[in-house]
Amino acid sequence: STTTGFNSLGDIANDTVFVLDANNCPDTTTYTIQHTDAAAPNAVAQNITIYLDSATGMATANADDADNGSTDDCAMSFSLDKTAFDCEDRGNNAVVFTATDPDGRTDNANITVEVLDTTKPAALPYYLTTVYLDSSGAFEVTYNQIDSASFDACGIDTITLSQLAFSCMHAGDTIDVNFLVEDSSGNKRGTTAKIAVLDTFAPDLQLRNLGNRPLDYYGADTLHIDSVVLST
Repeated sequence: STTTGFNSLGDIANDTVFVLDANNCPDTTTYTIQHTDAAAPNAVAQNITIYLDSATGMATANADDADNGSTDDCAMSFSLDKTAFDCEDRGNNAVVFTATDPDGRTDNANITVEVLDTTKPAALPYYLTTVYLDSSGAFEVTYNQIDSASFDACGIDTITLSQLAFSCMHAGDTIDVNFLVEDSSGNKRGTTAKIAVLDTFAPDLQLRNLGNRPLDYYGADTLHIDSVVLST
């Protein structure tokens, strides 16, 4: 008897058999043996979570991370039917996990790839914004006037300010306001923006015409401001 050993799939052995019958008459034959793997792998997979990149808004799923103890008589490779994800894929995604053996036999398992965006947006207001009160002594600022270059890979949802309205009581002051940016995933980042409030309108002074006024005993006349100024 002869034992033939194989080191890997696809190995081929050519063996010759010698036969003697009862009368010691010999005969020989040659046969070929090729080592194959008849059993398909057993794919066992787990759900995975991946995180979008803060700069690109992209993420890649690794099939090896999804493997949860797949088995086969020989070595295996793993793959996913989708590996690239972006902001549009946030949440749960149905993905097929495949285990493949060297003979090309496969087995599949369904998994969920959860895609998360956990990066806070960049909140970038101008360091100092100057606003000018109008003729009525008021001004209302908008975030567009304060925002310099705030951004997020998956997009900004809202920008809010802690104070929008300014009046004469703020004239000449520099006010610190909270500048809050929220992205489309609900991540928030806040910072401080400075707003300088200026009043550049000259007063509109209207005076009363007092006409001729007599001087007193000392040759003088005293006027009160309220008797001269009609309005400002």
